[in-house]
Amino acid sequence: MGRGEARQLAFQAPADVIFRDAQAEHDFDWHPAPRRQYIINFDTGVKITASDGESRVIGIGEVILVEDTTGKGHLSQHVESKIRHSVFVPIDLPLRLKRLSNPKTRGVPAEAAEGNCSRNGTIR
Repeated sequence: MGRGEARQLAFQAPADVIFRDAQAEHDFDWHPAPRRQYIINFDTGVKITASDGESRVIGIGEVILVEDTTGKGHLSQHVESKIRHSVFVPIDLPLRLKRLSNPKTRGVPAEAAEGNCSRNGTIR
C-alpha cells in the first residue's frame, strides 16, 4: 500500500455476538455473566452493581469487560426511562475482518484478503 491509501474492511460478526434491547424500566436481578464478554451500550447507560457492593454507571459508548462468571454475579439497573440497545461480544472468539470489493484487489486469493484480528490489548 502506498502512502495515503486505505483498505476497506467489513466486520463479520461471529454467531455468538448478541444484540440486545432491554425495556426502559427493566432491571436484571443478581446474575453471573454467562462468559467473559465486552458489553457496549448504544443509546443509554446502565448501572452495574458488583457483588462486593461497588456500583458504577456505564455510559453510552463505554466498553465494560464483564468476567464475573461464577458466584453471585452483578445487578443491572436502568438509569433512564429509555429502551437500552447494547451488544455483547465474547472475548474468547477471534474477530474476522474481510476486505470489501475493490477494483485493485480483484483476483486476490481469499486467504490473502481475509485475516484473523488478534487480541493484543484489554479494555477495562
